[in-house]
Amino acid sequence: MRRTKKNAKRAAAVALTVLLGMQCAACAAGEEEQDSRPTAAEQTESGQGEGEEGGQEQRCSLYFDETLSFTWMIPESDIPLKDDILTLNWIRENMNVDIHIMAVPDSDYSTKLSTMAGTNALPDVVEMDASMMKTTASAGMLLNLSEHESSMPDYLKLMEGEERAANTATYKHEGNLYGFQILEDYRIGIAPLPVIRMDLLEKYGIETPASWEELYDAMLTLKEKDPEHYVFSTRNGIKYLIGNMAYSMGAGGYGATQSEFPVYYEPDEDRYIYGPGKAEFKNVIAYLANAYADGLLHQDYNIMDRTMMTSYLTSGTLSLVIDNTTFSNAYNEALRELESDAYFDMLDPLTYGDKTTARQVTFSKDWDQFSVISVKAKRGEDIVKFFNWLYTQEGELLTNYGVEGETYKWADGQPQLLDAVCEIGNYSTLRASYGLGTWYIARLVNEKTNMDMLKYLGEKTGDLPVNISQSERIQKLKEEGVLVSVPSFPSFSAQELERITTLVTSLNAVFEQEIDKFITGMRSMDDWDAFAKELNNMGGSELEEIYNTAYSRLK
Repeated sequence: MRRTKKNAKRAAAVALTVLLGMQCAACAAGEEEQDSRPTAAEQTESGQGEGEEGGQEQRCSLYFDETLSFTWMIPESDIPLKDDILTLNWIRENMNVDIHIMAVPDSDYSTKLSTMAGTNALPDVVEMDASMMKTTASAGMLLNLSEHESSMPDYLKLMEGEERAANTATYKHEGNLYGFQILEDYRIGIAPLPVIRMDLLEKYGIETPASWEELYDAMLTLKEKDPEHYVFSTRNGIKYLIGNMAYSMGAGGYGATQSEFPVYYEPDEDRYIYGPGKAEFKNVIAYLANAYADGLLHQDYNIMDRTMMTSYLTSGTLSLVIDNTTFSNAYNEALRELESDAYFDMLDPLTYGDKTTARQVTFSKDWDQFSVISVKAKRGEDIVKFFNWLYTQEGELLTNYGVEGETYKWADGQPQLLDAVCEIGNYSTLRASYGLGTWYIARLVNEKTNMDMLKYLGEKTGDLPVNISQSERIQKLKEEGVLVSVPSFPSFSAQELERITTLVTSLNAVFEQEIDKFITGMRSMDDWDAFAKELNNMGGSELEEIYNTAYSRLK
């Protein structure tokens, strides 16, 4: 019997409530100034400027005669979010747009979002990932952006261009767009890789590891030299650590690139696979079980958060982490206050077993994060126009570089952070001080501000931050095909999403209940094959079928 649209929405709402609970929720010295900025007309194709009513001078190409006010719920990560800040104040004064930021701690964001969605009480604008966006759209809670294409030409040009068109198709629900994706104009190279105390390797005469086996031997030596300390740990739970290791050992799923989702794309087979059910997944679990037994993996690995882990890494308690490489510079700055010669740096992707070629998955250039508009929001069309403006050159400049004369100037036709701003020395502080860049309101992110700041400080101190060389190495590894970006999941129907949510929730519950037993030795690795078969039988195989059916529709 065919499902009615009403029943489909009801099913989607049920799937949404469960899925949301899974969410856990990225300066050169002064040269002669040269102003070759594009005009307002050149900065946007939309022609949205409202003119100069009543003789009032408009400094922005988009201006609303009647104040546009809306609430925007954003996860608060490593910096505090506030309304009274440079970028938002400029927007109020020059666009007549009053944005109220509803900042929710990242750790509580999924719970807050789930509660609001469950009662159909979403704020005007909300952040969510692609899977949740499509599920929420199925429940009829979101504004259909495809019905407002004339109001977002700049965004569509980016999304439907050659570089992004294939991924854009996977983000659509029933052929329609429902969210404004965070895009990157320039992204610093980043990857979830082992980051290790290189000074300790040098001190003890340990060669830089090129394989997981060599890394294990190196950790044993570090433990032998400092038996009171563990060697490595993680944050965000064991699935995060497993996911950051699995792909390079022949499997995949979970980790920094896939969060709670255990299904991944396997390029060697050109299909999606339920990671824990793949034979090679056992490699990771056995590796971690051995590391725990040998005192290498910290005993509190499964309750350690980012703050605790950073404290251990910067105090000498831990000497290795398998996480986002961008954190390296912050570790080094803190660690060198205790040991002047100490420093962390990344290892290139490691080989495993008889494989002679390394591989590792990393983040896509763009984010799996979308700003969606509630269907109940007042003046939805105008909110669409505002978000489209964020993808213009004018919007990108404000939300990444700030205000001319206050945070940047023009030099050789390019925006350049002022020296006084570069002196801040920390990208997080820059963002928190002015509302710039990632994890604020920028939707077309330009991380050159971060890179320029690092170069400025490096040239001033004679000590270039490690993130600069890491970014160059990561870019080269991408070009060589050793680092591959995680592809977007295919687009699912409402019924498929409902079933995926049910299966992933139940599978993750069983996985989480048993996985620590294998790692801590409470359950023998001899039982792993039977456990993997159990996971496949209880839904892993069905998940693969759903994903690959959806994938086949894209071919």
